[in-house]
Amino acid sequence: MTDALQGAVMLVGMGIMFFLTYHRLGGFIAAHKTLSEMAPMVPKALGAIGHQGWTSMPAFGWAPPGADAAESAKVSLWWIMVSTIVMGVGIGVLAQPQLIVRFMTVKSKQSLNRAIVAGGIFIFFMTGVAFIVGPLSNVYFAKHEAIECRIMDETALLDPGPEGNGALSLVAADAPPEIKARAKAFVAYKLPNEKNDAPAHYILKTPAMSITRGAGAGNDTIRPGMIAIARTVTLGTTMKGNSDTIIPRYINSAFPKWFSLLFMMTLLSAAMSTLSSQFHTMGTSIGRDIYETLRKGDQKSSVLITRCGIVVGLITAIILGKIIRGNIIAVATAIFFGICAAAFLPSFLGALFWKRMTRTAALSSILTGFLTSALWSVFVNAKTAAGLGICKALLGRPTVLTATFSPTWAFVDPVIVALPVSAIVAIAVTFLSKPLPPEHVSYCFGGKKPQ
Repeated sequence: MTDALQGAVMLVGMGIMFFLTYHRLGGFIAAHKTLSEMAPMVPKALGAIGHQGWTSMPAFGWAPPGADAAESAKVSLWWIMVSTIVMGVGIGVLAQPQLIVRFMTVKSKQSLNRAIVAGGIFIFFMTGVAFIVGPLSNVYFAKHEAIECRIMDETALLDPGPEGNGALSLVAADAPPEIKARAKAFVAYKLPNEKNDAPAHYILKTPAMSITRGAGAGNDTIRPGMIAIARTVTLGTTMKGNSDTIIPRYINSAFPKWFSLLFMMTLLSAAMSTLSSQFHTMGTSIGRDIYETLRKGDQKSSVLITRCGIVVGLITAIILGKIIRGNIIAVATAIFFGICAAAFLPSFLGALFWKRMTRTAALSSILTGFLTSALWSVFVNAKTAAGLGICKALLGRPTVLTATFSPTWAFVDPVIVALPVSAIVAIAVTFLSKPLPPEHVSYCFGGKKPQ
């Protein structure tokens, strides 16, 4: 019931954001037409890796062996977006342990069929709306955003560092000439309801920006005219901006205050739903799958062990969240999704829909999928290998790929390789192993319990 409530909050929050976005941008046709016309505003760095506009797929291709970095980068975005964001996350989410527990305990095939319809709609509003609103935020920031404020300084300077990629810091009036020469022009402002001693906001000054001075204090208007990522360039970031702040900034700027509060509830609902399911799955794995197996069905003590397992999992997650810095959590999540898909999905689907599937085949598929996905993440995929650093420590280079391999392999998500391998092993071992007794298979698929 708590999951149903949290799911309803998530559905309402994402649904409102979906429709308010199109309303704010002038409707479906106007929003996407404007977004298509903004293709020339794609940053050069994104264009170099295959970005062709926010309403076009990235450039598709496969770099030949020995291709240089610039040539291989031209097709990298397609593989990153499709193999990791779309397929890696989209397929991996189906095989998460906490979801498998729910799927395997469904009451009937009819319930499963009904869940497909409800789940399809829910996934569209969770993932689909994110894929839609993200690009459309560029239209809002570039064409519609107007910041009502009181301008403090139109000639503020922020220093990006000697190499131009450091954290931006405010340049003092008595700073050396070489620092002022490399500094970037910003506008400092405060929102009307902010106190005088509140820190100022800084926004990059560009030719597209327009400033209108009001008659009284606090009646100034800034129209930035920037794409979304450029809008996040401010004090403390680099000149590349911070992509994690795009949607929060978009919601706070484009929507009324009440929706900001609702969207925060949406995020909390998503987090609480996943956390509760994950921790209960970890606890029952320790109490039921491990402890009861070792103690030959000691169910009385397993409840206490399960509760202790939940507490241990929760404390471990908090400690890891405190001590780990950087983007390792995002990298670890991508690895987790890929391993889940490769290790569990073939055996899971076989258990649900294929009566010939055997225990030996399932175990072989799980082991093969796990090892293939883990090895690819550690030694081949450029992003995960760099994040983990194991390949660099062992071999002295970022990945095992050499000039005889296509550099595009470094951008292919592990699930693209590991999942087919796992599925092939499941099928092959099934036909090579002895079938399960017919009466046991019949019982598993809803028949009578064998005597």
